[in-house]
Amino acid sequence: DMPGCTAAEKYRATKEETEERLIKEYGRNNKKNASDKLRGLRVFSRERSFRYILTGAGLLLLSFFVRYSLYYRLLGSLSMSLGAAVFAFETAKNKART
Repeated sequence: DMPGCTAAEKYRATKEETEERLIKEYGRNNKKNASDKLRGLRVFSRERSFRYILTGAGLLLLSFFVRYSLYYRLLGSLSMSLGAAVFAFETAKNKART
């Protein structure tokens, strides 16, 4: 304990210490936010493969009711193929880990 110092003076930080702490906190929060953003961008994840398959099935069903049915069928088939490929790849990758 420093004689003659109040509690506020005892824990007062210098300008440099405050700046260092702010920079460290900003860096930590910035990395955390970046990883959250990347997590949302996982295009080829197993969860997304089901969405691709459902979207493809929806497009194939819609193709019977719209004017440009060929395009809907092509995109629906492409979406379902992509979903099946992603699902197969992720399943194989998970089996290789265990």
